[in-house]
Amino acid sequence: MVVLTDVTLPTEGVRIQQPQVSAYFGENCVGQGTLTIAESAVAWVERTSGKGFTLTYPSIILHAVSTDCSSFPHECVFVLVDCSRSALELEDTEMDGDDDDEDEGPKNVSIRFVPADMSILQEVYKQMSECQELNPEDNSDSEDGMGEYEGLGDGSDGRWFTADNIGGAELSEEGLANLQRMMGGGRDGHNGSNGHDDDEHGEMEE
Repeated sequence: MVVLTDVTLPTEGVRIQQPQVSAYFGENCVGQGTLTIAESAVAWVERTSGKGFTLTYPSIILHAVSTDCSSFPHECVFVLVDCSRSALELEDTEMDGDDDDEDEGPKNVSIRFVPADMSILQEVYKQMSECQELNPEDNSDSEDGMGEYEGLGDGSDGRWFTADNIGGAELSEEGLANLQRMMGGGRDGHNGSNGHDDDEHGEMEE
């Protein structure tokens, strides 16, 4: 389970501050609290304990809107985080990655934000996308340890997909399978990979 810690909420460049947002690590809910999307970071604070977590934009591998309730029971904003580039404190069971004894290479965790007001989903996605563009990552750092996530990029300039350019993206078979797994669906008929059909399940950020 994630270890919630004392968090200093961003006060400048705040785009959204949304109460009544439940946070899930994997499929485990850690509580309901306030989600803050700022130009410097994403922060979530649990309403009773006052503790939470902060995500810097370079630590966010991708984010998407997921409306596929067959693989996860709630519509949500799905975020995949590189724990080696974040301050998250997680138990090993919460991390995605090999169970080998190898300590090298980044470990990643999936976070789902589920607001009580579902109408805010697209706006949260939009503001996260805009803020991430304000925080470009160092390509030399991002090239290391991407492994299974390489198939999710366009392979040319290290960018992530957005709702505007997803139609021109080509996912490898491996990349498609990885995205389906990360979005919680390896089931037949899951369509969270391209966000371009009428029954769109997600939008990937570039």
